[in-house]
Amino acid sequence: MEAAQTLAASYASRFPADTARRLETIAGSEVGSFLADLAPEIAVAVIARMLPSTVAAAFNTMDSEELAPILEVLPDSRCVLVLRSLEKDQRAAVVRLLPAATAPKIERLLRSPRGSAGMLAEPAQAVLSPEMSVNEARDVASGTAGPYVYVVDDDHRLVGVIHRKELASGDSRARIGSLMSGQVIRLPSAAPFSAVRNHPAWKDLHELPVVDGSGVLVGVVRHRSVRYSEQTHREAPISPRPGLATFLELGELYWGGLTSVVAAMAGRPTTQAATEVQHDR
Repeated sequence: MEAAQTLAASYASRFPADTARRLETIAGSEVGSFLADLAPEIAVAVIARMLPSTVAAAFNTMDSEELAPILEVLPDSRCVLVLRSLEKDQRAAVVRLLPAATAPKIERLLRSPRGSAGMLAEPAQAVLSPEMSVNEARDVASGTAGPYVYVVDDDHRLVGVIHRKELASGDSRARIGSLMSGQVIRLPSAAPFSAVRNHPAWKDLHELPVVDGSGVLVGVVRHRSVRYSEQTHREAPISPRPGLATFLELGELYWGGLTSVVAAMAGRPTTQAATEVQHDR
């Protein structure tokens, strides 16, 4: 079994999407064991391609020493999706393991009711203060994506938005408050999925900010997330398969892949097994 797990871990580092697809078919306890044996960065690459409910089932079987390294590198958006699939007490236990800078953002997102805009929201990558200079704001927004950056007050209430082009071209000494637009199309965090899906703003925008009843910025809903959510709900569940068989299969896949590469380098034809692996990938 150890040899198979070693090969499977090597396969996961090279083919995280295929690994995720195969892990979807086994029990949560075995997925948790498998993820715990991976380097955190590799585990996160696999988790990013798995259904949140499957990851949540695996997290339920892992202890804090196994989970903490993964949570440190797990993107906020994926963390929220997984935590929403956990029971309340289990969710609280996992939140306590989050880095101090991450926990408040995640907790705001988790307060949204099921099937709502808040459930679809991802943490905003960067937020600005109206008192910031353009130069300071550029530093905060550096390395983030998306056409817009949102502006919040001291209580994290959404007060404006600024286009990234304006941020790039504005006077570096100007205050964000003088450049931002206070007219921001926003979604209430409790808005049902049907209202989010049919919002007319999607004709012109790729993302919308989400606020709670006090105007606090909860996060951002991206149109692609809405489309993905529709698709996910239509997909049929995957039938479970024995975990040991899947671990061995992953190991065999990796070995078959190596065999085909070595054969190609040596100028020999690949074996039938290696050819099947190529077709499978």
